[in-house]
Amino acid sequence: MNLARLGNKYLADAEPWKVIRTDPERVKTIMNIALQITANLTIILEPFLPFSMDKLRGWINLGKKSWSDAGNTLLLAEEHMINVTRSAVREDRG
Repeated sequence: MNLARLGNKYLADAEPWKVIRTDPERVKTIMNIALQITANLTIILEPFLPFSMDKLRGWINLGKKSWSDAGNTLLLAEEHMINVTRSAVREDRG
């Protein structure tokens, strides 16, 4: 869970919603790092939350990875496209 906390703190501290106004290129880097953390979370949390991690992998458009892929900082290629939509998030909240 420390990786999830780290990712949350990183996004909160980096404030991409503010930085986008002045430095859109920096926001690309911020979001890439956040998505790489998310991709790694899908691997390490799979044994505990298999259905949730399957859904999250679908949202970030990532195939199932093996345990040996954990820690890789390039799980998602540059310019990777994700599948998440606002309606998908709303549906998941119930």
